[in-house]
Amino acid sequence: TYSDQEIEVHIYDRSMQLIRTIPWVVASGMNKKTLAISDLHDGLYFIRFQEKDQSIYKKFIVLN
Repeated sequence: TYSDQEIEVHIYDRSMQLIRTIPWVVASGMNKKTLAISDLHDGLYFIRFQEKDQSIYKKFIVLN
């Protein structure tokens, strides 16, 4: 069986300054989470999903 794992979700601005860190408990398989980003200004951001020694970076754009 698989157990739940805690990862960290980091949001960075375009200059790679850390905006916030969100702890997230994930289960094996598909996971879905809604992040509140309405307080972010328009622009390019990066999100990093970090689990132990592995990280995945993705970019996203905020247009309000």
